[in-house]
Parts: sequence; C-alpha cells; structure tokens
Amino acid sequence: MAEDQSAPKPKSFVRGILLVEPYDALCIAISSALRRFAPHHALRVTQTLDDAEPATEMIKPDLFVLDLDPPPTGEVEFFNRLRRLHPDTRVLVIAPNASRDLSAGRGFGGAFQFIEKPFELGDFGAAVQALLGPWETRSGKKSRGTLRDLQAIDLVQLKCLCLTTAVLRVESPAGEIGEVHFRHGEIRHAFTDDEDGAAALKEILSWRGGKFREGSLPPKSPQTIDRPWQLLLLELLPAPDENADSLGDDPAPPNAAESLGKTILVIDDTEMLRIFAADVLNLADPGFRILTAATGAEGLQLATTNSVDLVLLDYCLADTTGAEVCRALLAHEATARVPVLMMSGHLPELENTARNFPNVVATLAKPFLSGALINEVEKILAAGPLPASPATPAPPTPKTDAAATNFNLPPVPNEHKTASNGHVSAVAPATPAMLVETPTAAAAPVVSRPLPNEMPATLTTDHGDVVATISCEVISVQLAPDFRMGALRLKPESSAVVRLNGANGQTASPLEKDFQLGPISLAPDGRIETVRLVPIPPFFRPAFGGGNFDVDWVSAEPAAGGALMELTGAKHGNMHVKLIAEFEVVRVELSEDFAVAAVVLRPRNDEVRVQTGENSAVAMHFYLGEIELDEAGLLAGLTVGSRR
Repeated sequence: MAEDQSAPKPKSFVRGILLVEPYDALCIAISSALRRFAPHHALRVTQTLDDAEPATEMIKPDLFVLDLDPPPTGEVEFFNRLRRLHPDTRVLVIAPNASRDLSAGRGFGGAFQFIEKPFELGDFGAAVQALLGPWETRSGKKSRGTLRDLQAIDLVQLKCLCLTTAVLRVESPAGEIGEVHFRHGEIRHAFTDDEDGAAALKEILSWRGGKFREGSLPPKSPQTIDRPWQLLLLELLPAPDENADSLGDDPAPPNAAESLGKTILVIDDTEMLRIFAADVLNLADPGFRILTAATGAEGLQLATTNSVDLVLLDYCLADTTGAEVCRALLAHEATARVPVLMMSGHLPELENTARNFPNVVATLAKPFLSGALINEVEKILAAGPLPASPATPAPPTPKTDAAATNFNLPPVPNEHKTASNGHVSAVAPATPAMLVETPTAAAAPVVSRPLPNEMPATLTTDHGDVVATISCEVISVQLAPDFRMGALRLKPESSAVVRLNGANGQTASPLEKDFQLGPISLAPDGRIETVRLVPIPPFFRPAFGGGNFDVDWVSAEPAAGGALMELTGAKHGNMHVKLIAEFEVVRVELSEDFAVAAVVLRPRNDEVRVQTGENSAVAMHFYLGEIELDEAGLLAGLTVGSRR
C-alpha cells in the first residue's frame, strides 16, 4: 500500500535538557556544567516556568532542572501539563534545605530527585549523569522515576521546599480523595475519607500516582501535625526495598564465587555518584561485580570480607578521610595489595594522598566524565594487584568516633566539607582586598617585575583611552550568600587575541589590529601597573559559498551578511567569556620600518566587564582582584569580583 504523502508526519524533537534558573550568575555556572556533563544533549534555558513549557516545543527534555530559589508559582499545574506532554522526562530539583537523608531514604521512588544548594559540582554532575544514563541498558532494572511516575511525595516535598502556604488536593488512581495543608512550607494538616493528621498523610504518600490540584489554604485550617516536615517524611516513607521503583545500591551483592568478573568497591558518601559509577562500570563490562559503601567504615568492612580487585575511593567521607581509608587498607593483610583509584574535588588533598600512600595508583579530579572513569579502571585492572609488601606509612594514633573504632578511622575534620574544586558555594561579599579562592590546579606564582623596554623607537603621541577585549576560560564560579555572582576565576585562552577599540566605540587608529598579550608589570600592591601587547599578523579569511559543513571538531557556517564563514567548535567545551577593560595608552613601540611593534597600556581603574557571549548585549560589572603571572611575566590567571 502506497504511503499517504498527505498524512502529517510526527514532529521530531531534539533530545535535550531544560533548565529553569532565574539568576544570571547561576545560569552561567549551571549551563556550563550541563554542557560538560551532557555534551550530546541540546540545552534550553528559561527564567520562569511560564517560559519553560513553550521551550519544550523545540526539544524533547530528557531532563528538567529546576532551581527553587526563589520559589516559583504554579508548579503543580506546570508539572501536570509537562507530564502529559513529556511523560518520560526526569526531574532534578535544586533547592536550599533539600534533605540528603530524605533523598537517600527514598531511593528512586517517584519522579523527582533533589540536590541541596549549595552543592559541589561533582555531586551535581553525578546526579545529571545518573539520571541521563547509561543505566537504561542494564538488565533487570526498572526505569528510574519519570514524570509518568509523578506521586504525592514529589509534590509534597516540592511544596515544603517552596515555603508554600496552600492546599495540595490528591486523587488516587482508585478514586480516593485526600488533602495536604501547608503553611510557610510546613505540613500542618492532612486528611482522607478515613484518616486525618499523620496517618492521613502516610496514606496519601502510599498512593501510586493520581491526579493533583493546588488550592488556597482555608483561613480556619486545623493543625493536626506539628513535626518538622523532613523528620515527618522520613518517619512516614517506606524503606527503599519496599518501593517497587527504588534503584539504590544493590542490597545483597552476589557471593564472590558466583561472580566471574572483577570486583570493584565504590566508597563515596554521595548516593548519586555511587549509582553513576556503578552504572558506567556495569555498562562497560556487565561481568563486573560492583559493591558500594557510603562511609569509610562500611567500605573497609566490605573490602575485608570480599575479594576486591579495585577500590574507587572519595577523599571526603562522612566519617573519615580517604587518606585514612588508604592507611587502613595497607595495614590489613587482605587488602594491602588492592589498588586504589582516588576521586575528589579537593586537589591538594588528592595529590598529597597519592604521594604518601603507595596503594593510590591513580587519581580522578571531580567532576569527571564516564569515559575518564572507564579508562582509568581498565588500566588499573590490567596492571593487577600491587607488588607484595608495599612500604606502608606509619599509622597515626588519632582519636576515633564510634563508627570508625573497629578500623582506627579518625573522624573527618570540618574543613574537608567546606571547599572543593568547582564547589558552587556561598561566600562573603568580596571586596578588592578579600577574595575567597576555590582550590583549582596548582596556581602559578604571583610575581612582580619591571616592564622590559626592548624596542628602540616609541611613539608617545596621546592616543587617548582604549577598550581591550580578551577571551578567557572560566575556571570556577564563586557565589555570594544570596547566590548571585560573587567572583569569577579566569585564565586567558591559549594564544589569546586582544582587540583594541577606542573608548568612545570608534576603532583606535593606528591600533587597528589584533594583539597578543605580552608581559605584565604589577605595582607593589599587586594591581596591574602596565600591560604590553604585541601585534600578530592578520588571519587569512577566505570567502566561501553558501551552505554549512563540519570538519572534525570545527563547524563552519555563513556569518552575518554571508560574506565570510564563521568557525565554531562542533563539540561543547569549557565555558568562555569576554573580559572588557579600559586602558590608557602609555606608548606605542615601533619597529625599524615604523610598524607597530608593541603597545603599552595602563589600566584606568580596576573596573572590568564580563560578556557571556559574542552577541550578548549584556555585560556584568566586576573589579580586578588577584592577578597570577608566570615566570615570564605573562598572565596565567586572574580573579574578578562582582560589583554590588
């Protein structure tokens, strides 16, 4: 039978992620993280729920990410509509005061996963990757919660985190009716046909699915519940193994004799990262036997009672540190030859542990992608166990807590939970004299040196002020207590090109060319004194015909006007911004043929602007903070703080 050409064809969607984030600063940080952790997904960003639904006409959202700060309105009706349009979408909710204990206790029951704000970038990435896959292909596992599985517990927790004063009306699939009353985010009353108070709430939470509506709280609503909502829900929710859709850690791993593959132990206090690691490894080799532990003591217990081939170990644990777990592994005969792959966002601690403990054979800086994890695991397993009788560092004699007594594990110091690489954290409002640094890779030394003057000829004619624009890579984003932008840690792009324009918007002749950053001279107080720019030859710009094409990592398409081709990365990379600052031209150095050989600039002030896109009309205002120079006096990195 011939195909009916007149029949409408189904609309094709691009797989993507939909982010609702009202704050520009967080939008930049979270969007960059999403592009890194999900490079094959399209990303759409809106500031409100009202704008989110139309955005789904362009993409099929595999993941919906919602920031509840500030709390949105109309979220119940929004999720009702989104469930009808995209029932297979998963939801990740970012919220202050989201309970990690509650999330872990729920497992994957329901449609929503919650992550507490502020969060570590590694935890956020693990949550995104665990929700997007590659768990779909694992046999014997049911689908993790989607909007098709929307339940009362999802919306009850959402209303609490939104500090709502309202009524949530629930109708079960069997036609039972119930209500939950909220006042300022606390659950104050619940009732069904047969119960009221906590008993009614427990009954409502047990209903699988249903219909949901939101209404206004009656003025005379009674109070039959007086416990904090987090504790109340922990008491009322069923254990994870009672939830048919729960997908937490394997409760009872198979015996070693029954497993033909290698045994890998994952020790990490973040549930989503344990799940992500287990998923990735099982997909890479279904024969792997994966054991998981949330604490150092639990991990050591599993390591000593199972024949483990590799330990994936987080540095920061709830009860101790990864260094102490390594020490305990070396001290036990059954685990002394087990290699350790250390994972952490705390790079100095990661490097120190790798240097001091011979069982740490490799490290992974959080956040990391699945490919990096698989590569390291395969290399370590191919190398086999450690050599016999490695030199073991002398164990200290620290105080221990009750959970660690059997394994001599000291409790973790508080500072290990306060900063990490890529940690989206709240810091005090910064001033030029105080910038809170987020640890990254080893920083270049901050040096101050006089500006070299190598050129024989200079042009001292006053050229007025110029505006310099330089492309920078964003290393980390620091947030103020209100989660607005606090500071950016930047480094210039390799072979960074500096473009000079007149301060009034006109091109600054004779400086109409591209420059390369040269040596920078710092004043005694650490501020920039002068900047030397060296001109670079103009790039050859051929004209092409119409059409687009991709070559390896480069995508080419006609630029505005169609006369030139615009080259862009075909694959997502790190976040980049344009740094814009005003300078005074000190002198123009000339070559022997009187061509411009260098331009020396002096900053007018410490004000800079950051532009997030080539065509963006909005530039955020910052001030220059710490400047890092390498041994040649070239710019290695800088910190800019937000103006309030």
